[in-house]
Amino acid sequence: FKTRVTSFTTVEGTKDRSKMLILKMKRPPLFMFQPGHAFLQVESIDKTWHPFSIASDPDSNSVEFYIEVFGEESWTECLWTKLKNQDKHQTMYINLLGPYGTALVKDSSYTNIVAIGTGTGIVPCTSLLKQHVRKMVMMEPTQYFAERSEQKKRNINIIGAEEDKNGSLVSHLVSSLKRFMTSNQHQDLDEALKAKSA
Repeated sequence: FKTRVTSFTTVEGTKDRSKMLILKMKRPPLFMFQPGHAFLQVESIDKTWHPFSIASDPDSNSVEFYIEVFGEESWTECLWTKLKNQDKHQTMYINLLGPYGTALVKDSSYTNIVAIGTGTGIVPCTSLLKQHVRKMVMMEPTQYFAERSEQKKRNINIIGAEEDKNGSLVSHLVSSLKRFMTSNQHQDLDEALKAKSA
């Protein structure tokens, strides 16, 4: 997909002189994704594809990337410089390839999710969080709690059905204890009968 940059923000660290670029592009209509990554290419810099994690909500109208800038002659530094020096009326286009990767979780099957990300892993977690917040904001509170209650009932019914099929842990323990007790009683009885006959 060839898509245009809609906005960008440059962030510079004061102590460590680090740089980060927050890049937003118009999401092409056929670009459907879950938290994952895509490849970017800027033909005026080079013809190489560069992988980055997607930071935007999958339902958003834009595709957002958080790009850490490395080295003075790196591709990310060239992109940083190109965006900072471009004329405000000039439109920049970036080639977008993907999406790649799979969803972090199937969030519809869980009522609560804990996502842990560090380094570059924080970006897909940000996307997941944005997706979750959007779903929460769109849902009315009464509907949310009703759906959550229904999900808990389904989970309890599934656990109950598994226990009916396979037996509960308690029933397994009781039957094992009974078998153990009856086998020990038979051993005790056998020993008593042997002692009487001797």
